[in-house]
Amino acid sequence: MSELKSYDPIHLSHMRHEGDEVADNVVRNLFEIGYNPMVEQEYNAYQFNDQPIPTSFPSSLVAYFDHLKKQARGIPDDNLVAGQAFFAKYSQELLAILGLLSLPYCYAAADGAQVLYKSKRIRQSPEKRLPETAAFVFDVSEANAFLNGGKGIVSAGKVRLMHAAIRYHIVKSGHWNASFGTPINQEDMAGTNLAFSLISIRGLRKLGYQVTFAEAWSFIDMWNSIGRFLGVHDTLLPSDTREAFNLEKAIANRNFRKSNEGVELTKALHDHMRISFSDNSPIDPAAITAYLVGDKVAPMLGLETSTILPRLMEGISGLNAIKSLLRNDGAQKLKQAKKLYETQISGKTLEPFRLLNNLTD
Repeated sequence: MSELKSYDPIHLSHMRHEGDEVADNVVRNLFEIGYNPMVEQEYNAYQFNDQPIPTSFPSSLVAYFDHLKKQARGIPDDNLVAGQAFFAKYSQELLAILGLLSLPYCYAAADGAQVLYKSKRIRQSPEKRLPETAAFVFDVSEANAFLNGGKGIVSAGKVRLMHAAIRYHIVKSGHWNASFGTPINQEDMAGTNLAFSLISIRGLRKLGYQVTFAEAWSFIDMWNSIGRFLGVHDTLLPSDTREAFNLEKAIANRNFRKSNEGVELTKALHDHMRISFSDNSPIDPAAITAYLVGDKVAPMLGLETSTILPRLMEGISGLNAIKSLLRNDGAQKLKQAKKLYETQISGKTLEPFRLLNNLTD
């Protein structure tokens, strides 16, 4: 870990204008030579860590995936095993928290939400985006995700390239406000990594689950390893739980405020998630999100907080009702996400984490 603290405001300001040079160079080369991964079946069929890198790939793409495979061999086992065991223990709840907390949390970062809004994928096609995100979480969190037979290396590598492609298209469009920072910049990527780790743990605890200190750190540390594959700078990966807390607080203080884009993204997410709950369910995903993000952040997302909600959530019966709903897999979207993941690992699908040709793909 660098002596420079990850949550130093000067460092974060600098990181706000940093992208991902490695992935950006690959994507720029692919588009310059006319490589079209949308129609390249070998790119789409390349899914497992132990698959040979297709020889038909351009040299820049071969070198990129070769680098990631070598990086995986340097990960100490204990950086992943404990975190993967934690994910296995709470996978159902963590997938629910993904949609109810982690993603809305990211939308509260007003400038970062501009990228998600411009890419159009979550607000216009949430039925595709949510299962894709859930499939990615499975790929990088399951046992042996970064070993032979797993999919973590390739999936993380493709998501990283997808982010670089979005950066490329947004900058090329000429309609990006530089005051927002670089699209999908290092600070935003670090915030997202924390949303999937530290913030997910907070969500579990607010829903009444007992998470030990050791379990919490194992999960954060696992996402540190995943973050490296996604191109997050080492100085933005916390070295302990205290630094994770301080980094999240610093990023939130710098970036969280209400924006029309964040409100619209949250509404699109919840409108779609409502079909996951039965018609007679008294639980509204927007209400759960308002509770999980808290009174300070909820208004930034256009969510109402009521006097009824705190009483509902603080009551033992209310918490048990939500926990029972999640444990029994009552949300149809979670079933669909799991089904998509199982289809992917069977090798039947040819379109995981496509490298986008434009902002509407």
